Amino acid sequence: MQFRTEVKLDRQSFSIQHQHKIVSIGSCFADEIGQRLTLSKFNVQINPFGILFHPLAIENALGRIHSRIHYTTNEVFEYNDLFFTWDHHSSYSNTSKVECLNSVNQSIDLYNEFTRNADFFIITLGTSWVYKIKSMDLIVANCHKLPQREFEKLILTTQEIYQSLLNSVRLILDMAPNAKILFTISPVRHIKDGLVENNVSKSRLINAVYQLESQFNEVFYFPSYEIILDDLRDYRFYKEDMIHPNKLAVDYIWEKFQEAWMNSKTQELNQQIHKANQALNHRPFNPNTVQHQSFLYNTCKELKRLNEFLTENNFNQEIETLEQKIKNVN
Repeated sequence: MQFRTEVKLDRQSFSIQHQHKIVSIGSCFADEIGQRLTLSKFNVQINPFGILFHPLAIENALGRIHSRIHYTTNEVFEYNDLFFTWDHHSSYSNTSKVECLNSVNQSIDLYNEFTRNADFFIITLGTSWVYKIKSMDLIVANCHKLPQREFEKLILTTQEIYQSLLNSVRLILDMAPNAKILFTISPVRHIKDGLVENNVSKSRLINAVYQLESQFNEVFYFPSYEIILDDLRDYRFYKEDMIHPNKLAVDYIWEKFQEAWMNSKTQELNQQIHKANQALNHRPFNPNTVQHQSFLYNTCKELKRLNEFLTENNFNQEIETLEQKIKNVN
């Protein structure tokens, strides 16, 4: 008997490998996948403007990165003693206007360099709902906890979403002509918008991406939203807020992601890196024993072996720390 509808994914004709340059941008789920890639020692940069929920915010971020357009002082605002821009997540807010400005512009410089000829872009879309600040007639990426009365809430049409995503694809391919672009819809449920409204929002995103995928050989869709709703389909795979997928669910999606987008050699290397990370997180009861020193030595040896397969994101720092620990005991 079959008690669930498992999402079956076809293995792609190409694969993400550790030497590739990867950009993950979008909602908080972009952070989740990005962190999994980081832990597996891929060369990845995550969310250059912080978490971005809707297509217009992502398009704006890619546009500024593409043309290396720095922010100026008149684009930095203040509320509750914090300085911010309307294009960035609150993680970029700062008590210093100068430091806020420096931070957002340094990020543009970093990502402008990194995205040039990057190999993969993972774009996670969260919602079709947007907020327009009335005083400026401007759709913002984040409301920065200003009173709700300051904003007008709107939902983008499928055509508006499609056009925004089309602009993003063109920006990416201008920066990285050989890049593969993977779209996914965040499985996070935006129930504050309302259950029906959340479903309308997600469906418009899916529809727009579906249209785009049929037009570009470089565009692909990964069904993280469908994996949660149609495959796992159980509240035990959500955190206590019943909104965000829990670790077990994200781990399952990560497994599916690897199956579709990575070859067997890369998956095997990921497993070896995972074991190495577990070894690094081991906390001994008696660190001065011969047994633990042998464990440190063998772990260090394994990290050096794994480094032969890695590029920018490697174990150099961990190796240095282990060698210092061994030296201190001896």
